Amino acid sequence: MDTKHALRKFFQEKRNALAAEEVRSKSIDIATRLGEIEAFDCADSILTYVSMGNEVDTQGLIDRLLRGGRTVFVPRVDKDALAWSSIQTLDELELSAFGIPEPPVPQEATEVIPPNAPVLVPGLAVTREGYRLGYGKALFDRFLPRHPGLAIGLAYDCQLVDVIPIEEHDYPVDILVTESGVYDCAARD
Repeated sequence: MDTKHALRKFFQEKRNALAAEEVRSKSIDIATRLGEIEAFDCADSILTYVSMGNEVDTQGLIDRLLRGGRTVFVPRVDKDALAWSSIQTLDELELSAFGIPEPPVPQEATEVIPPNAPVLVPGLAVTREGYRLGYGKALFDRFLPRHPGLAIGLAYDCQLVDVIPIEEHDYPVDILVTESGVYDCAARD
């Protein structure tokens, strides 16, 4: 069995074993730490994945950002890339064929996302240097090098690892936020 595949399965099971109250509590702590990052706290626009299952909850965060007057962009998988659309409410989202909450296909031309907007990135396992093990489609790995905004990984402490297999296309986040800390991954160089 492929090493990354085995790791994905292991960390998916580990994350899925978290109780709902743990997910809620840890996600609140992560959101609080996220608010301490100036580039995030001051940003008018935020790009973020929409959480599902036991991922770090972004749905509550999205709701708070929207109520606070911020512009929130969420991704839709379009072929092998992420297409971002702003939303006004979480109710606009539809489940994709993979069960992922996504914005509907826009009727108009694709929106232009602000280049300085921070982007929140999910992962199954992450290192303190910002390398992450995603779901295997490399969607964020292809997007992040083209987006100059700050890339912020969200994960639970139980997802932190010292090392993961890294391939040429793997792209690290700039900052990692867990319930117990904020890691400056850009200091890895």
